[in-house]
Amino acid sequence: MKFADHLNAAEIQKFNQMGRAGRNTDKNKDNKDEVKPKRKRPENLSFRDIESLRGVNKSVYTRKNGAIRRK
Repeated sequence: MKFADHLNAAEIQKFNQMGRAGRNTDKNKDNKDEVKPKRKRPENLSFRDIESLRGVNKSVYTRKNGAIRRK
């Protein structure tokens, strides 16, 4: 069951007013004056860079007849 199902309309209204009063404090106003960090630009990677990150070009070793060989 939801929290609001146990309250009548007057109690719900009081509850909502308490929430609004908490948002309008001086503490929150100070946070608005702070400088937000700049957003990082996405790094443009070349096709080779992406392949190397995925490990496509790395050596693959397998076991054949007891010996370890490179494919």
